[in-house]
Amino acid sequence: MKNRLLGAGVGIALLAAGCSTPQFHLLPGPPAYPVTLRGVVYQRELSDPAWKSLVDAAADAAGNICVLDASTHKAYLFDAEGRPILSIGEKRFWSSTFPRPSAVATDRAGRLYISDSRNRSICIHDQTGTLAAKIGGKGSAPGRFRDPVGVAVDDAGRVYAADRGNNRVQRFDADGTFIGQIVSGPKAVDKIDISRTSGPIRFVAWPRFTRIEDVAVGVDGLIYVLDSGTRAVHAYTPQQAYLFSFGGRGKGPGRFEKPSGIAVGAMGIVCVSDEKNNAVQFFDPQGRFLAAVGGRGKGRGQFREPQGVGTGPNGLVCVADRGNRRVQIFSLAVPRVEEAPVARLEKPLRIAVFDFKNNNPPARERGYGETISEMFITAFARRPNFEVVERKQIRKLLDELYFGQSGAVDEETTKKLGRVLGVDVALAGGVSFFGGAIEVDLRLLDVETGKVILPDALKVVAEARLREAVEREVRRIEGAYLIQFHAPAPPAGLATTGGVREASLSWRPNAEPDLKGYRIHRAEAEGGPYAVVGETEKTDWIDRGLADGAALFYRLTAVDTDGRESPPCAAAPVRTRGRPAIGELRVRRQTAVGASSFSWAEEEEGVVGYAIYRAASPGGEYVRAGESRTPGFFEKGLANGETRYYRVVKRYRNGLESEPSVEFAAGAKPPPSPPAGFCAQGGLARRVRLEWGPPKEKDIREYRIHRSGSESGPYREIASVKPGWLTGPSHTDTGLEDDTAYYYTIEAIDADKLSSAMTAPVKAVTKRAPSAPRGLAAEGGRARRVPLVWDRNPEADIAAYRVFVSESGDGPFRQIAETAPPSFVHAGLGDRTVRFYRVRAVDRDGLLSGFSETVSAATRPLPSRPQGLKAESGLPRSVRLVWAPNPEPDIARYTVRRLRRGASSVAGEVRTPGYTDSGLEDGVPYRYEVCAVDVEGLVSPPSEQVEAATKPRPSAPVNLNAEARGDLIALSWTPSPEPDIAGYEIYRRSGWNPLAGEEKVGRVSGTSFEDRTAAAGTSCTYRVSAIDAAGLVSDRSDAASATIRSDEGSGWGLPGVPWERGARGDAPEPAPVPAE
Repeated sequence: MKNRLLGAGVGIALLAAGCSTPQFHLLPGPPAYPVTLRGVVYQRELSDPAWKSLVDAAADAAGNICVLDASTHKAYLFDAEGRPILSIGEKRFWSSTFPRPSAVATDRAGRLYISDSRNRSICIHDQTGTLAAKIGGKGSAPGRFRDPVGVAVDDAGRVYAADRGNNRVQRFDADGTFIGQIVSGPKAVDKIDISRTSGPIRFVAWPRFTRIEDVAVGVDGLIYVLDSGTRAVHAYTPQQAYLFSFGGRGKGPGRFEKPSGIAVGAMGIVCVSDEKNNAVQFFDPQGRFLAAVGGRGKGRGQFREPQGVGTGPNGLVCVADRGNRRVQIFSLAVPRVEEAPVARLEKPLRIAVFDFKNNNPPARERGYGETISEMFITAFARRPNFEVVERKQIRKLLDELYFGQSGAVDEETTKKLGRVLGVDVALAGGVSFFGGAIEVDLRLLDVETGKVILPDALKVVAEARLREAVEREVRRIEGAYLIQFHAPAPPAGLATTGGVREASLSWRPNAEPDLKGYRIHRAEAEGGPYAVVGETEKTDWIDRGLADGAALFYRLTAVDTDGRESPPCAAAPVRTRGRPAIGELRVRRQTAVGASSFSWAEEEEGVVGYAIYRAASPGGEYVRAGESRTPGFFEKGLANGETRYYRVVKRYRNGLESEPSVEFAAGAKPPPSPPAGFCAQGGLARRVRLEWGPPKEKDIREYRIHRSGSESGPYREIASVKPGWLTGPSHTDTGLEDDTAYYYTIEAIDADKLSSAMTAPVKAVTKRAPSAPRGLAAEGGRARRVPLVWDRNPEADIAAYRVFVSESGDGPFRQIAETAPPSFVHAGLGDRTVRFYRVRAVDRDGLLSGFSETVSAATRPLPSRPQGLKAESGLPRSVRLVWAPNPEPDIARYTVRRLRRGASSVAGEVRTPGYTDSGLEDGVPYRYEVCAVDVEGLVSPPSEQVEAATKPRPSAPVNLNAEARGDLIALSWTPSPEPDIAGYEIYRRSGWNPLAGEEKVGRVSGTSFEDRTAAAGTSCTYRVSAIDAAGLVSDRSDAASATIRSDEGSGWGLPGVPWERGARGDAPEPAPVPAE
């Protein structure tokens, strides 16, 4: 909406017509003065990135601008210079001051009226932002809302609310009391239809609303309702009677696609924003198209979805440009019209205006006679030199005063009228309508004489110009009377327009016939002093050679042929076109080494060049730095990082230069910022970890790291590090000394090889090497090994200990082991071997400690060789050994080794010096040696070898003879030669089978044997073995056989067994068998 009217008055139309659709408009009478629009001038803009859903904008009488944004749920108030004053509203997650703000308006006191669709109310805030009152509430009853989308306030403080949900416009008085409403049609109203074609008088249809969008209040209280559904604006009288509509769907002038806001500005100009056409159109109070501004884009005067529009003083127009997140501010170039004071007669003339006669049917159908009479009555009533007689006093005499077919007027009747009504003059006439033109015949009658003193005829082609023609005729009549009594009347209708170093003046011509011309007076203040700067016979004049932006005041006087000069008309102010406002200059700064470079987007036409001014400090003295034909500037000779301050002045094709732009800074590319957060991590093994933060600049190409052993330097570069994509900026300095302090600093290098300042030095100390192991001890006297132990190092991160050995205390030492525990056994040494040892620690980072103290130890010697070894031979199947005990006290055992046929085997181990080797072969010689073994397992050299043989077996008996003797077989043999023969064993095999086994049948100590168990008739074969005293058995003798004859009785023994009576007559006892 969305604002009240600020501008000159326009008369309320007396006639109106409606239409079923708003594709055309039928207009009421014209305003008192013609409305013209010379152009729409961009002034400036307000913007904020937070404005994501601008809704509306409005201006108050002081030029303060209120911006309403739905995304932040706030209203923002700025002063006339664009400086923020305050904001109203609070955005909360659960509830906001304005959940869905829809429109804003202001009143003469500067109060803000904010409508909210969700709260269904209009909140009134004073100039401090405090909530002063609230109108509305949810509902459909009078004074309630369902969806308030627009709000307007007139000069009397009455509030107008567009209530879309209830499809109506409601009116409230200044204290918020409901006083009326405009509702949607259809509804018939008593209005005369001024049709473009001939036809009967008919009633017009009341417009039907489909989607109310906004409301505005114009001059003389005209109400404009914007309906985006029908793409039309409907006008109503203050009494809520329908007047006319304009608009309609389309893209051309006067057409809408999606109208979104409406406001009324200076001279009653109606401003309508169109979201889909991305435009704002301007209409006169009767809906005639005047101008438009817009087009989709981001430039000046271009829009992306414009929403609400507001108006302010001096032709100010503000548009909520939602898509561009800004409010654009324009001014309407409307010529200023001032009504000049009119010369006064000593006594106003009383005039009677009679109803004009309709001379033909088309005039009667349109009711022109009565309408034009009313127009003359209104025009005379506005002039200070006339007093209009009420029409009801002269109704009875109307027919007597009209002239007949001959055109003659009854003078007596006119005189009688003058005497009865007390009038000085009377106006009568007739109206005809031919071919679209309205013709009016006028007669001004002098009631004293009854004569026609001023006949005239008017012809108007367009209805819209009829009122203007009537008012011009009334002023002509007034001028005619003034000429008779006074100097010329002051010139009227002085309009001033500021131009480029000039001011244009125009005015309406005076009516005096003896007028000679006009004098132009100029002053720099409204109260003067005024000086005559020119004279002219015309009704326009141009004052040239003025200064840019000069504020001046002009007055006119009229001069007649007798030299009489009229009083001056009212002063009219004007301001020459100053240096145009440059608007917002969107500067893009380019980085340059040793130079300042910047450019900007030029969206204004007519610009032919630029002047660039420079200052060394903000707000400092500006000097001209250069010129450019293109929107950009490049200046060399700056130190790196030097900043200068600039202002740009546009030069136009007409020679004008704009105001300087807002000061902005630009300069040579600064060196990169020193890397932030530079730190060094100490306590690492022979290295230092360096880290720093990411660069502020995007073109860093290299980091250079410098190192020193002293904080004061000197520093030398040790590394160049490229920024990495995957890892943070860091570097590890390796190959350092243990437990040493190092100092580092770093600089950044950008793509232009500019270096940043060095960072402050940072210190890091490398890790200290482990301390040398202590308490190293070597245990000597151990068999072929040396156990080592030492104290565990105090460092917590010791990984291992390295053991070194040498055959000499002076070295060289060689590493033989690495062990985690603080101990080690050096094994595999020789006997009676001396070794020297030392140890060093190594931590998890591989740092080595110093060497421990050197210790030595000797291994254990071998036991001595056993002495006195002797072996006893001739023992049955064994050898007995004896020797002298070793002198060592720690001999654990003796090992006896048997040697035979080049092979050696352990015969046995004993703890004492003596051993019997048994289980040997008979009659075999054996060799022996003995070794001593101590408790450590050391083995002495072997003793001297000794030899001994086991006892041999007896010789086998010879000459075995077997002879059968009756029932027995007698055996005899030659005795074995050994002296220790203890007996003989006899073996028998029965039968002729050589594979049959032999059975032992007897043992005797002598050299004969009788076998009484042999079976008769069976061949028996015998062999004999000798057995000595040690039980050794000889080989068996050669065999001898014998058979007992079967015919010889066998006695009473077993069948086939010979029987021999014993000493006691018993069966014979078996021969004894010697023991094995």
